[in-house]
Amino acid sequence: MPGKKHTGFRSRAQWRLFFANPRLRKWAHDKAHATPGGPKLRYKRLPERRHLPRRLRGATSLATPRKRRRR
Repeated sequence: MPGKKHTGFRSRAQWRLFFANPRLRKWAHDKAHATPGGPKLRYKRLPERRHLPRRLRGATSLATPRKRRRR
């Protein structure tokens, strides 16, 4: 990102997003090389997804009314 030191990817989902999205692709190579691990192990060692804390997932996660289940 502009003006920031590149840190590695946190998950495989983030890795795929950066290489797939044209707007993020210009930072993908540097971010991939900043990911810890050897050249062949970087991607393999990443978790598939990194779950965010509940407070960061979305504003409606706790406030959304749940549909009542019929018995």
